[in-house]
Amino acid sequence: MHYFGGEMRSSGRRCVPRCLLFVCLCQVALTVMAGVSMKAVAHGFHEPQPDQNAVINNKTLQFWEQRYQQRPDNVITLSHLAKFFLDRARQTQRHDDYRQSETYFTEWLAIAPKSIGGRTGLAYALVGQHRFAEALEHARTVVRLSPGESSAMALIGDIHLSLGNLQEAEMAYEFLANRDGGNDALVRLASLYEARGDYQRAFSLTKSACDDQSSVGSAGYRNWCLTRLGEISLLLGSSAEAERYFSQAVAQSEVSTVASWRLGVLQARCGKMQSARQLLQELASRDPRPRHWIALGDAHRQIAELSEAEALYKKAEQRMESDVERGDIGHIRELAEFWLSDRLGQNRLERHLKALTLAERDLQEVRQDAGAYLTLAWAHYRLGQYEKAGQAVSRALSDGSRDPEWLLRGAMIFHAGGDRGLAQKLYGQVDQDTAAVPQELLTAARQLFLSDGAHRASTF
Repeated sequence: MHYFGGEMRSSGRRCVPRCLLFVCLCQVALTVMAGVSMKAVAHGFHEPQPDQNAVINNKTLQFWEQRYQQRPDNVITLSHLAKFFLDRARQTQRHDDYRQSETYFTEWLAIAPKSIGGRTGLAYALVGQHRFAEALEHARTVVRLSPGESSAMALIGDIHLSLGNLQEAEMAYEFLANRDGGNDALVRLASLYEARGDYQRAFSLTKSACDDQSSVGSAGYRNWCLTRLGEISLLLGSSAEAERYFSQAVAQSEVSTVASWRLGVLQARCGKMQSARQLLQELASRDPRPRHWIALGDAHRQIAELSEAEALYKKAEQRMESDVERGDIGHIRELAEFWLSDRLGQNRLERHLKALTLAERDLQEVRQDAGAYLTLAWAHYRLGQYEKAGQAVSRALSDGSRDPEWLLRGAMIFHAGGDRGLAQKLYGQVDQDTAAVPQELLTAARQLFLSDGAHRASTF
């Protein structure tokens, strides 16, 4: 994909840099692709080295807000504000930032409905809120307005990847690779290979794109690279390499919430409790949200500070429930997974039933990706509905994922359903020292299969 920093599009007295289209295209970076991985925030694409004329920061935000108060119908002002909040959403993953970005993009399109940049940015703001169907409609409008536009094909591929439509995503990305080549196509194909369980190829493509010296000028891009390489290293079973990449990302950027969260969780799982607690405490104070409270709660629970953990869990639950009740569908799966984790011991059956309802709603209203089927499978498993759980987890694993947590869940589900051979096969693919999964899940699976092995030995 090319970035035409100098080309301008005019509409009367309004003139908008076309580069805004492309700057907006990948700015959602670490959050836009939450569908690729069931776990938390998923992935996303790199932030291309931006045209400095299109970038604003916190120091100049006030200037543009003042301009907006004076001229709310000025496209240049709207484009800068929309871009700012979309870029900040990429870093913070806050839905409020996505919603604010959506507001400015919508106002932009009300003035210039044929704007490619405005519609592309709006689509990504919607993807960040998990409103994929709406985003896809805007992407198709971009194609109608500008047939063959690389940015439109990238956008459509991104949405299909979020929805779990891997073949459609692959077609779009292959189009990009054959037409334009470059790092944008590489990192998108890397995310596709990751979704299919080819982690080594995903790592190689990502590292190749990240090592390209023509792209390393952007701090956001470098931070994204380090975080992604850490995430894939963890899937490859190298917790030491993952920690190294996450640490570099955290050291490079104070606002790297994803890398900080990943590093804190990883250190806690590896028993480095002092550094993990310090990092997660700072993160939860700087960026208070359910995911960070839960991670900090887990760290407290790991050292038997149960009252502190419970308080954080309850606060996270209340926030997620409130968000879902007011229509924030982006937290549906997160809340379902929280209820299925049994972090709060009271009323487990009630929470499991509510989690099943949310998992079904996620599939119906949000997306039909592999992660949605995995959450549904786990909900059925928790409720003792093993046949339904087996059907759902088979669908979740059908794309080829070898994520250790997914394999362990599949192994436990098939074991409960009576397919001990398949269960043992999946369990055997998981490194017993992996830090990529919660210790509670690994321990439960280990006990299950050790007892199963002991039973077979006693009956031999």
